[in-house]
Amino acid sequence: MREVGGRRTLRRLTGGLAALGAMAAVLGGAAGTARAEEPGYRVALEAELGLPLPGSKLQQPWFHATLERPAGDTAAREYVLTYDFSEIASFVDVKVRAIDARFCAIAGTTMTCRHTVEGEIASVGVPELLAAQGSRNGQSGRLKVTAASEGIVIEGSSTLVRVGGPDLAAVRVPLKDSPSVGEVQNPRYSFTNKGTLPAAGVLLALTGTRGLELPRTAGNCEYADLPGPEQTVFALCSFPGTYEPGATYRADRGIAVRTGTRAYVDRLSYRFLEDTPAERAKLRGKLSFTQGSGPAVVMEKTGASARSTDLYIFDNDGWWEPTARTRPTSRRSGTRPRARRASTSPSTWASATTARPGSPAPAAATRVPSAPSSSWCPRAPG
Repeated sequence: MREVGGRRTLRRLTGGLAALGAMAAVLGGAAGTARAEEPGYRVALEAELGLPLPGSKLQQPWFHATLERPAGDTAAREYVLTYDFSEIASFVDVKVRAIDARFCAIAGTTMTCRHTVEGEIASVGVPELLAAQGSRNGQSGRLKVTAASEGIVIEGSSTLVRVGGPDLAAVRVPLKDSPSVGEVQNPRYSFTNKGTLPAAGVLLALTGTRGLELPRTAGNCEYADLPGPEQTVFALCSFPGTYEPGATYRADRGIAVRTGTRAYVDRLSYRFLEDTPAERAKLRGKLSFTQGSGPAVVMEKTGASARSTDLYIFDNDGWWEPTARTRPTSRRSGTRPRARRASTSPSTWASATTARPGSPAPAAATRVPSAPSSSWCPRAPG
């Protein structure tokens, strides 16, 4: 194991956290079992972490460790977190991030962090990881974390760290800027594997706000209702098979989305991920799902593009933000008058392919102006 010197890293957020925050779940192995009288103390990590190949212009993806505590437990408490990177030390360079230098230190193949935490959920220090010179595409191992605090037992976690890997970049799907209430559209979702390895199965996660509905018609999708006032519909679709690096794939038919009666300014997010047990468990959380009733949707290969040596996570997500169109009506009839548009600009679609390597990407919630024939990202082939 080599501890590398101080180099500034590109901080990168994983899209899935922002778009699917309502479904956070504990991943990986446990360092202990939470006591029945003290539920909910746990450390949550990413399901997996792909490192760009040695010599890449991009460095470590920015990832998080979150210390979760029971609701109502907001008192200040000191926690000691211990990262064990012995499984990855032979092919990953490890250092303490500058932001964590006051709290964390490395000794051998462990990194120890001491944090005083207040509040129900808090981010804590994580190591900076870079693929070492001489590491091979596909090498992998687990980064484990345990935590301790006086008087409680905390569930630990682990994440799979891999050099290279699939990078499933969303391709823009054409959807109307101002759909009518009740209108059903059938976008054929598409992605390109811009990574360095095949994906052994793909997941498509769809999340819609309260004015959108996802008719439960795709047989390989599971549907759920989300808690909370905004993100209220969710679908998780699985596509078995092998999806090659450099290839583009497109659904053989659309997956329905309906503009509901509560529609005004809404948002549909879609995200592609490799289908792994840890990723699936993270997305499912504790939601109650219903299987779609129609035939399965199939991903078909439609083309190829240049392969990349960088895992650029910002382009895994796409989103559509329509403003619903309602009919002008008479107050005498008791029906609803035309809703005013929140903005004169058309609805937006974006993915972070708009961000250049080495520069921050737009946040997932940022509205990015675009023309109706958006040039932010290529349309699905065909």
